Amino acid sequence: ENGKVVAEKCVRCHGESGIQQDDPELPDIAGQLASYTYKQVRDFASGARDNARVRRALRNVSEQEMADVAAYLAGLPGPAAKGAALPAPAVVATGDPARGIPACAGCHGAKGEGNAAAIVPAMAGQKRHYLSKTMEDFRSGARSNDPGSVVAGILKKLNKDEVRQIADYYASLPSVKP
Repeated sequence: ENGKVVAEKCVRCHGESGIQQDDPELPDIAGQLASYTYKQVRDFASGARDNARVRRALRNVSEQEMADVAAYLAGLPGPAAKGAALPAPAVVATGDPARGIPACAGCHGAKGEGNAAAIVPAMAGQKRHYLSKTMEDFRSGARSNDPGSVVAGILKKLNKDEVRQIADYYASLPSVKP
């Protein structure tokens, strides 16, 4: 219940149900793994992830409240698929060993459900534009809050078409609870 109260700060931008219908730049936060949401909220609060609006919203939010809101959002229904399910691109299913690229599914799950223990986000059902922009931000260094820069290192080996295919694929999947 405390998470629901604290989430009032989130729904102003991310929508009442944690699914933002109007702005493709904002992620859907409903149904995301609690461990991942908690990490992102802490990163915003500490400045490890840069967004002045989010940092202001978190100004007086305690660690416990951050955990509570992450748990609350994880319990909400996640986003629906955005179109018909597409077949997984090779880089998602098998990676590309010749280029040193592991399969996306190895960390993000076979159905894009993420991995709570490894703090890897669910990607299924997320907005196509948000996924593409996030991957491009990791590729360019505009975003750097992945531990050990593992994600950035992988994404730098992909071309823009591969990034688009990955975003299209994950956006086409319905969210799944692991």
